[in-house]
Amino acid sequence: MRRLFVGYKDDVYDNSDYHAIRFGVDKGIILNLLKNHGFSCSIGYYFSNQSPILQSLGTKFKIRNHFIIIAKGV
Repeated sequence: MRRLFVGYKDDVYDNSDYHAIRFGVDKGIILNLLKNHGFSCSIGYYFSNQSPILQSLGTKFKIRNHFIIIAKGV
């Protein structure tokens, strides 16, 4: 609710939330950077929400709003 009415604060939690949820992070660039440094990479997507009700709905309907990169040194 705070973010809805007040906006984002300049702290580590809101900054990471803003970049991850608002697509401020370019996963393609991260993936290419890791691959160029010799990592074998894969990307996955998942749904995450702080509300238990919305979490269960998002999971049920297979909504994806976050990503994960798994990198292994080769």
